Amino acid sequence: MSNHAYFMQRALSLAERGCFTAHPNPNVGCVIVKNGLVVGEGWHEKPGTPHAEIHALQQAGSLAEGADLYVNLEPCNHFGRTPPCVDALIKAKIKRLIIPFIDPNPRVNGQGIARLKAAGIEIIDGVETERAAELNRFFLNAMIKQRPYIIAKWAMTLDGGLSLANPAERWITCENARYHAHQQRAQIDAILVGAHTLRMDKPQLTARLTLDGYIKQPRRIILSSKGQFESELLEQIVGDIWVVTAAPTADLPQFPHIHYLHFPLATDITQIDLYQLMNWLFEEECYSLLVEGGGHTLTHFFKTDLIDEVHIYQRVKHSGLLNQPSVPFFSEQENWLLKDVQKIDQTIFIKAIPRGIKNAND
Repeated sequence: MSNHAYFMQRALSLAERGCFTAHPNPNVGCVIVKNGLVVGEGWHEKPGTPHAEIHALQQAGSLAEGADLYVNLEPCNHFGRTPPCVDALIKAKIKRLIIPFIDPNPRVNGQGIARLKAAGIEIIDGVETERAAELNRFFLNAMIKQRPYIIAKWAMTLDGGLSLANPAERWITCENARYHAHQQRAQIDAILVGAHTLRMDKPQLTARLTLDGYIKQPRRIILSSKGQFESELLEQIVGDIWVVTAAPTADLPQFPHIHYLHFPLATDITQIDLYQLMNWLFEEECYSLLVEGGGHTLTHFFKTDLIDEVHIYQRVKHSGLLNQPSVPFFSEQENWLLKDVQKIDQTIFIKAIPRGIKNAND
C-alpha cells in the first residue's frame, strides 16, 4: 500500500464518524502529514460546524506549513454555512493536497482546486476513489442527478413472504437485525412508507439506537394518492410527518404535526408523480431516501426506475402462509450486483445495486 493510500484511508475512517450526524453534508475526514508523521486530523460532525480541514489545521498549528493534507473531498471555495476551506489551506501554507476526486457540487466542482493551484499548492487526485465514492454516494448522487439516492428496503421469510401467519409475531427479523436496520435509518435524510403500511403496522419511522450523542432523525413521509386516513390514526402520530397526496388537502384531517404536500398524479396512472416528489426532496436537502414499503409502494418506485440500492433482510424461517405473495417488484428486475452480505443471527442482510451503475464520481 502506498503512503497516499494509507493516509487517505485514515481520512476516510475519520469521515465515517460523521455518518449519523453530518448529512445532508458529505462525510469528510482530513489528515495532515509532515515528514511521514500525522500532525493534525479532524472530521466534519454536522452542518454549521467547522469542516474537517479546519479541525485538522487547528490541531497541526504551525506544523501545517509545508505539509501534505489528505481529505476525501475537494475543499470548498464558497461561503455556505461556514467560510471557504481553501482560504485556510492557503494561509497555512500547505504544500500538497491529496484527494480522491473533484466535488461535483456545482458550487465547488474544481473551483477549490483551481484556487489552490494558483496559490502554488500541488494537487494529487485519484487516491482511494472507490471507497470515497461509496462513503458519500448519497451526496455525490444528489449533486449529479439533482435527486435523492433511493434505497428500497424490506424484510422477508425464506419462502419470500412479506408477512407471517402468526399474528402474534410482529416482526419477521430478529432483534439484532432490526438494530442494524435502525443504523441504516440513522444515516438517511428521509424515510417513506405507503398509507397501507401506516394503517397496518403503525411504524414510528425513527432511528432508535443506543448510541451516545446526537443522532439526526430522518424526515418521515407517507405516500397516499387518495389521502384516505382516519383522524384518530393521524392524531396519534408523535412528531412531525409529511403526507404526500393528490387529494385536496383542505378536505383532509388537520393537525399541527401533519404537513400535507399536494402533488398531481403521474400521467395515465393513479399514482403520485414520484419525480415531482424527488424534486421537492432535493430542494429540501434530503439527499437520501429510504423506501420501506409496503409492496404496493415499492412496486411503484421500481416501475418508475428510481431505485439506486436495495436492502433485504431475509430470515431463515417459513412464513406459514399458503399462496404467500412473493416480491414481484424485485423479482421482475434483472442484473443486480451484490455489494454486501452479512449474517445477523438467523437473518441474512443483502445489499445490492442495479448492475451497470457506476460510482457517482465516474
